[in-house]
Amino acid sequence: MVTLKQKQRIILKHLEGMSNRSIARELHMSKDTVNKYVAEYEKQKSELLLLNPEADPEELIQAIVEKPKYNSDNREPKRVTPEMIKAIEECIERKEEVMCK
Repeated sequence: MVTLKQKQRIILKHLEGMSNRSIARELHMSKDTVNKYVAEYEKQKSELLLLNPEADPEELIQAIVEKPKYNSDNREPKRVTPEMIKAIEECIERKEEVMCK
């Protein structure tokens, strides 16, 4: 999970002209993660400029410092199945056997 501070660093380094690969290497994270946040920033920037060509740079900065949003709409709740219970019980039995020896 990317923290707000990391997201800010990604965008600021992008604005300084660093490549996404260099940013990823320097911040020790996936190139895909950097690509995601740079693309998100560029999209927000173009949308703001499309709505208002004379947009205040403060609005762009606000987009930079927003907390990352995670979409969990498509996630389904997990249910405990009999197979899962059996696997857990087997693990507990093995652990007890090892501890008793």
